[in-house]
Amino acid sequence: MPAAHPSGLPGVSPGTPHRAIGAPSPNVNYADRFAFRYLAFTPTGQIGISRPWPTVPKHRLPGGFIEPLNDLASRDLSLEAAVQIEFMWTTGGRVRLREKPKEASQSGDTSNAPKWAPEPPIATSEEWQFVDNVGVRQITLCYIADFLPETNDPEGVTDEMLKKKEELWLGYMGVDEARKLIAAEGPKTPVGRWIKERDSWFLEMGLDWEANRK
Repeated sequence: MPAAHPSGLPGVSPGTPHRAIGAPSPNVNYADRFAFRYLAFTPTGQIGISRPWPTVPKHRLPGGFIEPLNDLASRDLSLEAAVQIEFMWTTGGRVRLREKPKEASQSGDTSNAPKWAPEPPIATSEEWQFVDNVGVRQITLCYIADFLPETNDPEGVTDEMLKKKEELWLGYMGVDEARKLIAAEGPKTPVGRWIKERDSWFLEMGLDWEANRK
């Protein structure tokens, strides 16, 4: 039996690239927390970048916490369902997880099978955080996604979601500009350093993955 992925999450392939940021202290108890980031591409190859927040003034890849996984009462949800819920809240439904064709069954009959299935995360990170005397082991999953035109409002999108989208997004830009913003020096705090290292790595992993796909 192959070894499990370091994230410990079902649905993440054991071979998915993984990067540890920081290291655990033997004297600290760490609680698990799950989050996601994604590269959202436009048809012209631009990607989306989130604007800095007042609490962490650093440009970053968009994403958020996977609250259904962080809430013990909701952990019966699949990983894909949990991430889709958070996509809706952080983008106002403007971003869709990249999908792949479903493999044909052994019998070759796919008439009753779904035509598409969501792709798994392309990379993960494990961040050992100790802030305000609280230890957190944050597992962050990186996905590839596609931007949906403004005219294609998915069913279920609310004004609250759209308002949050406008607050969080800086916008879409070319790869070189995105690299500069993410790699730029942010706050000299542990959180700022984690964001810079994690998102710079995720950006390059995502660009390589997209290039190799074509």
